[in-house]
Amino acid sequence: MNTDILLRKLMSAARQPGKDWSVPDAFEKRVLASLRQGRIRPAFPAVDWAAGLWRVSVSCVALAAVLGACCLSFPGAALGGEDLGVALEAVLWSGAEEALEVL
Repeated sequence: MNTDILLRKLMSAARQPGKDWSVPDAFEKRVLASLRQGRIRPAFPAVDWAAGLWRVSVSCVALAAVLGACCLSFPGAALGGEDLGVALEAVLWSGAEEALEVL
């Protein structure tokens, strides 16, 4: 790129009158009125996260209650009559045995 052309463009852009950065009349009053009416909500990410987590926690409690009721109504059907402690121990030891075989 030709530096003389670039320099001329930059100098002409610098000589142009700047933008008007002044604030319109009563701008702050309009913003505060909008805040009071609830049209503008201040940005508090923690409040949004807390609301979302409360909604999710209610769903998780409801799901746990439904699954608990299902497990209580059919105590051994899923395990074929086997005790839950025995099945859990078998699952845990099978993972440990696989890990020991790799070593």
